[in-house]
Amino acid sequence: MKAASAGVEAGERVLAQVDPGACGFEALVTVRPAGEGRLRVTVESGCESVTLWIDGLGPLHAHTLLRPEGAARFLAGALKALPHATCPVPLGVLRAAEILAGAALPSVAVIRTESDPSKTT
Repeated sequence: MKAASAGVEAGERVLAQVDPGACGFEALVTVRPAGEGRLRVTVESGCESVTLWIDGLGPLHAHTLLRPEGAARFLAGALKALPHATCPVPLGVLRAAEILAGAALPSVAVIRTESDPSKTT
């Protein structure tokens, strides 16, 4: 296993499978190095909103994206473009970018929600 500070070898890519739940539009996020600290992000998804958002992103710079201010701008853009504020695809992009940059190790992250059957409405 690679150390978190080592990053991904040149030419490699990081994949993130995103299962958003209720909408049913699973997504496959791919982040690749694009030279000079830039990242190339692609997303395969049946969600037209996600596809349009990704297509309109333009170049992403790892050193900017992985800072709080850059991540905030990235997420603000996603909130404007996507119909659901809780869409997990933008976080999948950020997570893959972190791994590619060596700021995080690959791991499984899960958010699972359920209704509480003991509560009645």
